[in-house]
Amino acid sequence: MKFKTLKSLFCGKLLAGTFLGMVLSMGAFCSAYTVSVRVLLDSDNFDRATGTLKIPDGATEIEGNWEKWYIAQDKCRIREVIIPSSVKTIGGGAFNGCSSLKEVTIPSSVTTIGESAFYGCRSLEKLTIPEGVTTIGERAFYGCRSLKEVTIPSSVTTIGGEAFSGCSSLEKLTISEGVTMIGKSEFSYPGSSGQGAFDNCSSLKEVTIPSSVTTIGESAFRECHSLEKITISEGVTGIGERAFLDCSSLKELTIPSSVTMIGRWAFSGCSSLKEVTIPSSVTTIGGMAFSGCSSLEKLTISDGVKTIGGFAFSGCGSLEKLTISDGVT
Repeated sequence: MKFKTLKSLFCGKLLAGTFLGMVLSMGAFCSAYTVSVRVLLDSDNFDRATGTLKIPDGATEIEGNWEKWYIAQDKCRIREVIIPSSVKTIGGGAFNGCSSLKEVTIPSSVTTIGESAFYGCRSLEKLTIPEGVTTIGERAFYGCRSLKEVTIPSSVTTIGGEAFSGCSSLEKLTISEGVTMIGKSEFSYPGSSGQGAFDNCSSLKEVTIPSSVTTIGESAFRECHSLEKITISEGVTGIGERAFLDCSSLKELTIPSSVTMIGRWAFSGCSSLKEVTIPSSVTTIGGMAFSGCSSLEKLTISDGVKTIGGFAFSGCGSLEKLTISDGVT
């Protein structure tokens, strides 16, 4: 069979295969192609003794695994992944369930980290996301509970819903200027509103939201129980529903004058918060927004606020001083 025919048959499909008794390497037929982790595990690219998986040079995409809840036994043996600079896309679910994976360095050639790409990599301790990545998909690093530090580079514009949800050891988070949206997952189950990008990062103590961010999505930092300080930069216009729900250690909060809307339950259950000033730029405070802020002593609501939702400050039993400007309804 002619080379051109072989190229049309195999290019962009799998890394290797057997054809008429010959072992075929796709690098022999095309300069750009997609590889499958499952296929690689049965090839010389996987060293079973060390658990090292080497993505071959020339591959441009690591194929997604859309059977997200299926975990192949061999995937659990991967301890390290070496990704060449030819790779541009890490597909959805590509390393889903690699529970022994400890370290991955993503090259600067990568622009997209797909949905659930590293879902449930519970042993992952070291992660480098380079400049060049523009999109971090939903649930990309969900449940990576050994991760302690993450830097989101300035090239990233959107952090998908649940992208780092359940990263319970995450202590240091740097979000660079460039990110515009901290998202919420579209996935939900009965009684759920979907989870936010950093939902239940229970070891996180401090967060700075850069000025490039316009929206802090729903449930973005929900149940970050160790979070003590939030710095929200000028530029943020909306704080979504449940954005900081049950951040029970939160003590310092400054809402900038760029914010116009505070969603329902946004700071509900922030039981360590003592003082809040709502700037005049805010027009709407959603229902239950500060409910259960049991240590809140001083509250100032400026004259721009037009609407305060039901039970917005219910359960604020320590409130000693309340200032509400004229015009609030």
